[in-house]
Amino acid sequence: LWLGIADVYCRMHRFDDAANSVAHARALCVDMVSVDADVLCQEGKVAELMQEDEGARVAYERALALDASHTRTLLRYGAFLHRTSGHAHHHHEHVGSGVHDGEYAGAGVGDAEDDM
Repeated sequence: LWLGIADVYCRMHRFDDAANSVAHARALCVDMVSVDADVLCQEGKVAELMQEDEGARVAYERALALDASHTRTLLRYGAFLHRTSGHAHHHHEHVGSGVHDGEYAGAGVGDAEDDM
């Protein structure tokens, strides 16, 4: 529920409210071990939209540490790394997604981001 509310706030460009919604989702987790990849991915998205690149990077990497095949995080983190570094191929190996340069553009990541 809270992650869906955060998505709505992101679309409204109300990033502080989105961050608060993600914090509510996180608070529902008993401890840090139980925070799931969906929550961390959303946290990364909100941090990215708030131009907090380090917070976004940390959240995406923590999400992938929990679930290395979490598709939404792989796509968002790959696009984030491409945007922030301009060297997407190097970072694909770091993330371990197995996606090659050019596949992001063909996958419509820009369109899919709004739905994530």
